[in-house]
Amino acid sequence: MWTFMFFSSFGHKSHDLIVIFETKTKWSAKKRMKSMTRFEHLARWLLGITFLIGACNGFMFVLGFPPILPTDPEIVALYRGSDALLALHKSIELGCAVLLLRNRLILPALIILAPVVLGIVAVHAAFDPGFLPAAGLIFALEAYLLYVYGARSKGGPEWKRNSSKQDGKTGIRNTDLS
Repeated sequence: MWTFMFFSSFGHKSHDLIVIFETKTKWSAKKRMKSMTRFEHLARWLLGITFLIGACNGFMFVLGFPPILPTDPEIVALYRGSDALLALHKSIELGCAVLLLRNRLILPALIILAPVVLGIVAVHAAFDPGFLPAAGLIFALEAYLLYVYGARSKGGPEWKRNSSKQDGKTGIRNTDLS
């Protein structure tokens, strides 16, 4: 808006003003997209680090060592006698945390973690309400990342008839190489 008012006082042509205003709008849109991707990366890293620390803490308990972080005795009592179940649970968390931190297969990792996150929220709502704000943050990060990465993959691969004469092959090919 300032650009329009500044140049209108000098009598420039109207199409020059539109180009200048559009350039400023595109720049702010790029800046807004850059900040959104920064927040996506921050959310992905925060969720990955949270699950990595939680998985390591659980494996310490499975291996018989004292956990690094404090745990609630009621929640630990749920896993008593079922070390295999806890090891499976923490293996899933560890694998998905590594995928999130390495920026690989993010949507499948988030889909696999969705029931785990719901379980975390449900267990802490029932047994440890003091941890509920942190569980809510984990739930919010998971929901946000599922929304963002789910919307990106909504279109799926694009299929079209490809009859390229260069390689001599014809037929339907997957043209989505991204």
